[in-house]
Amino acid sequence: MDILWQNVKDATRSVTVVRTLKSLIALIVIVLITGAYGMSKALQANTIELTKTRLINQMGNIYNNAGNIEVGEGFAGETNETYDNGRFVVFDTPQMGMRAIFRDIRTKIKDYDGILWNIVSKYAPATVVDKKGNIIKENNTELYFKKLQRAVNGETMINETHLLPIVRAIITHENKPEVSNYYLQDKNLITEAYQLSTMSFPSDTSYKEATEIYRQEPLHLSQHIPEDLK
Repeated sequence: MDILWQNVKDATRSVTVVRTLKSLIALIVIVLITGAYGMSKALQANTIELTKTRLINQMGNIYNNAGNIEVGEGFAGETNETYDNGRFVVFDTPQMGMRAIFRDIRTKIKDYDGILWNIVSKYAPATVVDKKGNIIKENNTELYFKKLQRAVNGETMINETHLLPIVRAIITHENKPEVSNYYLQDKNLITEAYQLSTMSFPSDTSYKEATEIYRQEPLHLSQHIPEDLK
C-alpha cells in the first residue's frame, strides 16, 4: 500500500511539474511576444521621429508650406521668411501651412463655382511670368487635374465636402513622398489645420494665437469635423 501511495504521489507531483512547466513556458512566450511587439512599436515611433527630425533639419524641403503658397496671399501663420528666391512663404507651423491650402481652395470653390478644372488651372497654371517678365513653364495642369479628380472619385464639380481629399492630393502632388508623409502621417496635423481653416484670422496671427482664438470658440462651425478626421 505504501508503495502504491508513493507511486500516486510521484505521479501527482509529475503532473504538477508538467503543468507548472507549461504555465511557465506560456508566460515566457507571452512576455516575449509582448516585448517584441512593444519593441517594434517603439522602433516604429523612433523611426518616425528620426524622419521628422531629419526632414525638419532639411529646411530646403519643408518650410511648413505643404502647398507651395506664394508670397502676397497674406495667410495667417506666415513668417517674414521665404524660399525659392523669395517666391514662396514660410509658415510658422505645418498646421498653418496646410490651413492656408484649405482656405485657398475654399475661396477658389466659390470663385469658380466648384468647377475643378478652373480651380486647378488657377492653383497650378501651366505657365507663369517670372520677375523679369519671361513666360516659363510651371505645371502640368492636366496631370494635376487628373490627380485631384481621382481623389474625388472622378467628380468634375467640387464643394466644401471635398476639401479633405483635395488638400491631401495637393500635398502629395506638390511634395516628394518623404515630405508629404511628414505632413500626412500624423492625422492630428491635418485635423487641426482643417479646424483652424474654418475661422478667419488677421494675416499677422501666429499659430499659437490662432489656436487660442479657436479654443475660445467652442460652439464655432469648426467643431464639425469631417468623418475622415474623427
